[in-house]
Amino acid sequence: MATFGIEGIRYFANARTNKVTTAADFTYTFNICNGLDEALRDPGHTRGFYWANQDCWESDIRDTDQGGDDVTPWNGGNVAWERSHLNRDHLWGHGNVDADLAPSQQACLLWRRGRTLLRLTDGRRAVAYHASGALEFHGGIEPMADLFEEMPDARHLTSLVKKAAGRLDAPYWVGRDERLVFERLWRIKAAAADARANQVSPVLCRAIGAFRHMIGEVPVLGAASMAVQITGSGAYDVVRMHHLGDRAVVAKMVPHAHDKVLADSACQTLLGFEA
Repeated sequence: MATFGIEGIRYFANARTNKVTTAADFTYTFNICNGLDEALRDPGHTRGFYWANQDCWESDIRDTDQGGDDVTPWNGGNVAWERSHLNRDHLWGHGNVDADLAPSQQACLLWRRGRTLLRLTDGRRAVAYHASGALEFHGGIEPMADLFEEMPDARHLTSLVKKAAGRLDAPYWVGRDERLVFERLWRIKAAAADARANQVSPVLCRAIGAFRHMIGEVPVLGAASMAVQITGSGAYDVVRMHHLGDRAVVAKMVPHAHDKVLADSACQTLLGFEA
């Protein structure tokens, strides 16, 4: 198990007053910090410290006489996570500060324009697309690892992918009067043959369940709204969610207006004359 520390700064009023920066305050800083703290402590990791706002001192990280290190990033820690104004549009943080490690071996949380990427050292990664709300998860499992030991029939495989989708709490991802409905089963198989055309029986590598987003009784057309790809043991290999649920809350009800009144108002606003 590991020992970890968290420092979070949301408000930069003092820095602006002292003309250190003109940057605006952050949002959701402690939602993120608290979530990270909980996620690390739940498995049994030990929290060494948790400092917030003005209790975060640069000397704690950098000055050697304060236990810091001006040479080794983040005091030689195994994983670092940073969210700062200097790289706000590109990088929240990077882990495994050993420069000899390939990027694919580094745990990181990247916030790029239009998407957020979470990558772990075991190969798992997830991407969230800001504009559409689409999500994509990869389990980091090698293509020929965790195969199915036999070739189950379609009914059994359908049951497996439905159970896997159920563990994702699929109803949470759609709005009111909406649902995700199983649509189709896909299989990924592999086979081989030698130079003499001696063949081996195909093996089942992955099972994929495709689900359709339904609004009432109306299907949302296009690619599968959600696709769940599982391995022989039922682990998630790939999960894709390409729909954006409507979970809006009504803030205010306004009186109904006649269509012509609305048309007149729109014309006056947009074109400057009456219809």
